[in-house]
Amino acid sequence: AFLGGGIYHSGVEVDGVEYAFGWHAESTTGVWIQEPGILPSGFAGDKAVLMKSIEIAEISVPPRHLGRLIVELMLEWPGDSYDVIHRFESC
Repeated sequence: AFLGGGIYHSGVEVDGVEYAFGWHAESTTGVWIQEPGILPSGFAGDKAVLMKSIEIAEISVPPRHLGRLIVELMLEWPGDSYDVIHRFESC
């Protein structure tokens, strides 16, 4: 085992829902929705554990606008565009 190493997942929790982004071979969205802090079954061989949760900010966006924004972002982040080295340079 590596000391201090590993593969890390990050997500963003908004209004009680966690959104995350990952790779798959399709051009459909790579964004998935999950229960906060609980990864989908089979993710990382079911060996992943929540290490830390950090509150960044609170938002005050009406639910209707938030839903529209999330759909727009899902369309901009297809699964086949995921690149762990380069994708996040523009975030």
